Amino acid sequence: MAFEIRPNTASAFTPREKGEFEFTGNGDIDGEKYAVSVKEAYSGNGRSGKFTSRKVKFEGAETKLIFEGTVFDRRIDNNGNAKVLNEKAPVWTGNVSCQINHELTVTKEVSIWEKVGGKSGLYLSMGIRDKGERPAPQAAQPEMADPF
Repeated sequence: MAFEIRPNTASAFTPREKGEFEFTGNGDIDGEKYAVSVKEAYSGNGRSGKFTSRKVKFEGAETKLIFEGTVFDRRIDNNGNAKVLNEKAPVWTGNVSCQINHELTVTKEVSIWEKVGGKSGLYLSMGIRDKGERPAPQAAQPEMADPF
């Protein structure tokens, strides 16, 4: 059975030949296949303090629509100090946008986890969703009175 990309996910690996991007791969946004490219991390100072970021690009295989944006390293606080994240939390988060026409810009949120594969070494696993879309919170279970 061939590997199939799940909806609104992507994976990027270190390319065999060095080029403009540190990671390249494939993904899916809303049912369309996209080529994914991620640039090397960049560290700098901004209005909010120190940051580390990466440029991310998704290019549609058929439509040629391009989503581009920046993700930020959540392991670094605004003072440049290391933070400890929950092991299930994404390491990089940010937005990518695509100008559809003069009146419509579509923005997606991107979450990126760094993973290590046996043969591939470090690779990036991504989740993509509509901006502001969050899973519904689970309702708290009512407490049962102790019958004893």
